[in-house]
Amino acid sequence: MRELSREDRFNRFLEICFVACIALGGVGESKVFTFLPDGFSKVFTLGILVLAVLAIFIRHDFDNLRKCTRYIVIQMLPVIVVFMFTLIVFCKDFSNTSTITRSLTKLIFQVMTCFVAIASAYLFGLRCIELFFWGLVIANAGIMLLSIPRYGIGPSIQSVITCILTFGDAEGYVRELEIHDVTFVFGQLVLYYLLLEPDKSCKKKIANIFKIVLCTFFFLVGLKRVAILAVIVVYIFAKLVLKAKNPDKVAIGVCFAFYGIAWAYVYVVNSGLFTRFLESFGINMMGRNNIWAWAGEYYEFSVTFLGNGFESVRVIMADLVERGLMTRINLFHNDFLRVFIEIGFWGFATWLGVLYIFYPCYWYYRNPKSSGFAYFILILYMSATYLTDNTAFYFWVSIGLRMIPVAIAVDEQKKQELTSWVVPDKTRISDQVDYLVRRNEGLEGGF
Repeated sequence: MRELSREDRFNRFLEICFVACIALGGVGESKVFTFLPDGFSKVFTLGILVLAVLAIFIRHDFDNLRKCTRYIVIQMLPVIVVFMFTLIVFCKDFSNTSTITRSLTKLIFQVMTCFVAIASAYLFGLRCIELFFWGLVIANAGIMLLSIPRYGIGPSIQSVITCILTFGDAEGYVRELEIHDVTFVFGQLVLYYLLLEPDKSCKKKIANIFKIVLCTFFFLVGLKRVAILAVIVVYIFAKLVLKAKNPDKVAIGVCFAFYGIAWAYVYVVNSGLFTRFLESFGINMMGRNNIWAWAGEYYEFSVTFLGNGFESVRVIMADLVERGLMTRINLFHNDFLRVFIEIGFWGFATWLGVLYIFYPCYWYYRNPKSSGFAYFILILYMSATYLTDNTAFYFWVSIGLRMIPVAIAVDEQKKQELTSWVVPDKTRISDQVDYLVRRNEGLEGGF
């Protein structure tokens, strides 16, 4: 075995530290650590920014730094939209300081996801996705181990077996493993390994199958059956899009369609049509119908509605608990409606415009098309979860959504630079030399 060079050892050090930051941050999401301040575990990801700064001073790779940092403002656009429209609401009423504080805290976390995603792409290029995957696998495994003492080894194993055999139906130990944020992100990674992995070798395909099995396992024990269904639907749809004559135009057209679908969805939920439709088929909405109906008191589907401010939905839930309509604060389980309630009609329109109009065009036409396709399948998957879940501002999911297209774009740009210069053939070199000789002798001619 050859001895590693100093550069290789430094890169290995960066990789180990990166995986550790992801793993520690992910483990901190465990219900075992509910006594810690909200968001405390996410502080570990700041270590990735420290690693990036260290790498800048050691590598002096400023060209790569320039390639990555040009995406910072682009990735910050959804955060800027939410902040600006929330500021409008809070400027009208500064009385609810707790909501303002919570809103700013959550927005800071979203800013962190932007910088962590860019720093990850700078540090490792496309390999950051692989390291991100292993960090989350270790985190989920750690969460499983930490939860065993409360239930015992035997009942814990039985609970996992029951969950797998019944496709996600379990109680006890497995309920402890329902960590939404660090579970939904595996859907992004499954789609990456199914559709975006550039290495098509047999060895890599076998490794990817193993990773997909791991992701599916954590999906099940994390009780996210809807995410598995979303991955399957997106995979089939993406394959059909790739077979189209102009797949990039079809993908952009689908994203434009989702802009309208989101508006229609908010309308039918607000009117109660969506709830009545599902109930007609006997579908158990697990209380979502009541939450959405009660929330109707706090907003109106109108161009004059300016919103209640980012994170105001949690205040609404707390108010419903105080009124005795709910026994505890629940998640809203509808991101499209949640964003509409929080930042209003025009804020919602702008937020959707960034996600479904600006981003698809930007990734497809201002970057390598592979990064555009990456964003397309990721936002399609995320859109499926926005319908009945709360993933729009989840920390780990936001990192994945921002990191994967950037890493692919930067990697493709490097490949293009390496292949753009071609060694001239001997005949052309001979013609050029002949021309230069004759020009120096004062003769007419050229090549």
